[in-house]
Amino acid sequence: MDNPTLIFESTGIYSRGMVRFCRVNQINYIELNPLEAKFKTSSLRSWKTDQSDAHKLAQLAPKLQSIKHQQSYSGIFFELRERARFHLEMENEQNRLKVEIEESLHQTFPQLETLFKNRYSLIALNIAQQFPHPDLVYQQDLETLITSILNSTDKGLSIKKAENYAKELVKLAHESYPHVAKHSFIVQKTKLRIQQLKTSIQQMSQLDKEMIQLAKQLDAFQAIYSIPGIGELTAAMILGELGDVTQFKSNK
Repeated sequence: MDNPTLIFESTGIYSRGMVRFCRVNQINYIELNPLEAKFKTSSLRSWKTDQSDAHKLAQLAPKLQSIKHQQSYSGIFFELRERARFHLEMENEQNRLKVEIEESLHQTFPQLETLFKNRYSLIALNIAQQFPHPDLVYQQDLETLITSILNSTDKGLSIKKAENYAKELVKLAHESYPHVAKHSFIVQKTKLRIQQLKTSIQQMSQLDKEMIQLAKQLDAFQAIYSIPGIGELTAAMILGELGDVTQFKSNK
């Protein structure tokens, strides 16, 4: 057998080693979806062992050769899929942190969440991390608070607007009655969770940029991105989940 073709079922991470071995050594292979393999072998003998499964897959070879001989999926689709799924994992983790931060702030500094329209913007998170308790606001004069607010965002913020935020922060501190003292571990825990969320948001932003640049190497990216309502990140994640769209016989 000068040019053997390996046939095996796709078993997630367990079959990836076989796929990589075939690609590196330029061996023809056919990777079957387990449901597809079951459907195609259902008309063959029903007794089932590892040997019989291998035998039945081998019997399918003549029919499969003309359909999908040596699948040539680029490694880029694998990388996109891993990145897209990790993005979703990070989103879930961030949502969990947001809930925990909100619960903590309700105990340490009620009403602080009303200071900014977006309670999870960079400036809102930075201020909540610096002043998770009203007593920490009392320790600062107005000028120091204004400076802290100006340094808490990378966007252009006028001194007048920063002053308004500072005055509102002082007002909220006076009106708020925390459930715990400023030395409570809950205050420290709140700071740590906010830092975790900020780090995660920053990391995901960088990973998303890398995923988009990777997806732009594919011809299909522009086709998907051209659909109204689909942005670059969504287009990259769609490709990550669908893989090589040319594998589908039709648009159905």
